[in-house]
Amino acid sequence: MSSIPLKVIYQRVDPTPKQDPESLEMEPISRSEESSVKVQKEEKKTSCLAKLCACFGVFVSIFSLIWLILFLSVSIRLYSNFNQCFHTKHFDQNSTIFKETTIERINFDVVSGIVDISFHSKHYFSVDIKNKYRHESMIEKRNIYSSVSLNQNTIQISSESPAFSFHSCQHAHIQILIPSKYQKTVSITGLIKTGYLSINGNYSKLESVDVIVEAGVIRVKNLAGKSLSLTTDLGAIDVSNSMLMESSKLLANTGSIRSHGLSSKNFETVVKYGSSSHSIITSEKIVIYTKWGYSSLVSASYFSPQDITVKTEYGKSVVVLDNDDLEYNIENKRGHMIVEYEDEEWNCKVQSKTTESASLKGRCDGTKKKNDPEVVAPSKVNVHMDTQYGDSVLIVDHVK
Repeated sequence: MSSIPLKVIYQRVDPTPKQDPESLEMEPISRSEESSVKVQKEEKKTSCLAKLCACFGVFVSIFSLIWLILFLSVSIRLYSNFNQCFHTKHFDQNSTIFKETTIERINFDVVSGIVDISFHSKHYFSVDIKNKYRHESMIEKRNIYSSVSLNQNTIQISSESPAFSFHSCQHAHIQILIPSKYQKTVSITGLIKTGYLSINGNYSKLESVDVIVEAGVIRVKNLAGKSLSLTTDLGAIDVSNSMLMESSKLLANTGSIRSHGLSSKNFETVVKYGSSSHSIITSEKIVIYTKWGYSSLVSASYFSPQDITVKTEYGKSVVVLDNDDLEYNIENKRGHMIVEYEDEEWNCKVQSKTTESASLKGRCDGTKKKNDPEVVAPSKVNVHMDTQYGDSVLIVDHVK
């Protein structure tokens, strides 16, 4: 039996099903629509955000412009009011000249105003009183009283007026001129209820200065005399470049006391609430007391052994001295006590350290300086710092 040959037939089968041509055309169109919708949404968000930022910027600009206009308006108004108040053209003037050679004292009593004391090259005393006010319609002249008289050896100055009011700006401006070549030394005493006191000594010699400003500012410079006493209940005291043979006493109940370049045998300051800052003080005995606030002393010296006492009940005390020959005693109830010594060439081995709630005592002995003939050895200094509740810092370093 003969075999019949078999033929193998191969047929290719396409696994991809046939699709409708219309569906192939619609698919890319639907995708492009979705992408365009997303783009439109993003553009709307960006547009809204841009509009919001633009509105915010406009609002800030308008608000800033309004604030600037208000600020300028208020500033101009205040400047105009202050200028009309203290530089007014409305005033009553009274000028008096004293040529007597027996004058030994000047005393003033002012309710509110400015007292300016200085020296001039003339041979007579001059007192000029200006009773200033904003406008005549705002005051009653019968309530204004001022007088200048010579009582034995005292020039008596009096200025009475109602309490200072910014509405009427009624105040006195008193200028006192003392002959710089006067034969005798003159004492200055006085009281200002509310106001400003300025004394420019021009290094002409005075006997003493004892003044009280209950509320205001006291500024003294270039003074040469025997003693100085300045007191304020509420205000500021500033003394600079002055020489007193005996004592200087500065008192402030609430406010600040500042002194610079002051020379006096005894120097004392008392501040109940505020700050007390002093620099370049030449005095044998320095006492700085602050009940509540900040006390500082930078650079103090004298020709003989010197005692420095800085006491602060609540606050901080800082003493900076350019003298390595000293003994120190630092005390406090609660706080930090810090001693810093910078110059290694000086023979003082005190290291910076902090001790809480204790007493810190020490000594710096400048033997190298004393043995150097080219260096003038400073006098010995005794430093006592007592900050009951707060920090005490003693720095021994070169003071520039």
